[in-house]
Amino acid sequence: MVISIMNISPAIVNILVFDEITKLHGRDLLFNPFFKAPPITLSFVTYTMVSNVPNGINNFKFRIMDPTNEIMHETKINAVDVKDNAFSNVLIWNNVHFKMLGEHTITFYLATETGFEPMGSTVIIIDNLPKNP
Repeated sequence: MVISIMNISPAIVNILVFDEITKLHGRDLLFNPFFKAPPITLSFVTYTMVSNVPNGINNFKFRIMDPTNEIMHETKINAVDVKDNAFSNVLIWNNVHFKMLGEHTITFYLATETGFEPMGSTVIIIDNLPKNP
């Protein structure tokens, strides 16, 4: 009898949300991190760092869910050639319509043998921001 033990180590995922990419001395820099916004149409950037994943080709995608867990947007499947068991991704989101107040979740999904599994997430809180006096 042979027992096969699969290495089930969850990926470590960190997703940061930024207002934009700006240039400084010829370099692209992520600018103005945020987690809260008014109910408007937003364009923003996510920087995702993923570690503890197998080397080689890995497929992944992102999904934005509204507070009622309805899918607002889902990216196409992306592929990356992982080296040293880690990779990062910069994704520019254009014209995402945040109409509903509450927590909107951005989830990172990694392809596994059984399909895409959620590995990490972050939130953008949509709220009526107070007006400056």
